Amino acid sequence: TLHPPGEKTAVSGLAAKLRLVPDGITITDVTAHRGQSDITGRGEIRWPHNHPTVFFSGTAANLALDRSLYDILPVAAQQGWDAVQPHGIVDVDLTYRGAVGIESPPAATRVASAPHAATVPATQAAPDLELIIHPRKLDATVQAV
Repeated sequence: TLHPPGEKTAVSGLAAKLRLVPDGITITDVTAHRGQSDITGRGEIRWPHNHPTVFFSGTAANLALDRSLYDILPVAAQQGWDAVQPHGIVDVDLTYRGAVGIESPPAATRVASAPHAATVPATQAAPDLELIIHPRKLDATVQAV
């Protein structure tokens, strides 16, 4: 069973195969349940040179869009939910790839140009998120277009 501290169960019947390597973990054959929903997936967590990244790809079939799901979503996802107000049951395909953890402010990069040199902030790669929602029984009230 997996749940956030002090919260209701997020998933139950969680099983997976893990392979530990010197700079990461590979996770395969993930299966779990959330109510009537079947969840499957795979992923990896890497930390080369102490810079952790995560990759996860998974599906949820027959997923109920209920308050308990809303409660475990990050704030940005809750804001999107609030804007659409979805109700019903969906199938979901999710892929995420990106950095995790608390990042220190990006280092500045010195760019030389004649006759002066300028300092510009270094950029960090943005996380890559792909979410595909397949409605089974879905209604929504879109707040803005």
